[in-house]
Formats: sequence, C-alpha cells, structure tokens
Amino acid sequence: MKHEFLIKSDCLACLGIVKEVIKKIDGVKEAEIDLKTGKVIIDYEGDFNREELAGVVKEKTGYNLE
Repeated sequence: MKHEFLIKSDCLACLGIVKEVIKKIDGVKEAEIDLKTGKVIIDYEGDFNREELAGVVKEKTGYNLE
C-alpha cells in the first residue's frame, strides 16, 4: 500500500539520507521524495498503519511526516 506524506527541509542532502533510512524500515518496498514539493511516497507492506509508520520515520530520522 502506498502512503503519501509531506516533509519539510531545506537540506537536499538530508532528504537523500532520509529516503535511504526509510527504505531500511521493515516492510518498506520503495520510498521516493520529490525534492521540489517535499512529497514523500512510501510503498509499504507491513504491520504499521499510516500514523505508526510516520512515527517510526520520526524516531529514526528526526523528521516529521505530515
């Protein structure tokens, strides 16, 4: 299932790192970040719902996904 979020950051390099961290979360098949809009699309097949997945990303990266 694909989940869409928004992420706010002026650091393009940081977003590249965030993308790679998201990809390492169990159940994540793919993660894409549109650097212009801050749109994050996560293809996820795991046990977490949308809010829980956003919480895991916050815990691992420090970035809020809205």
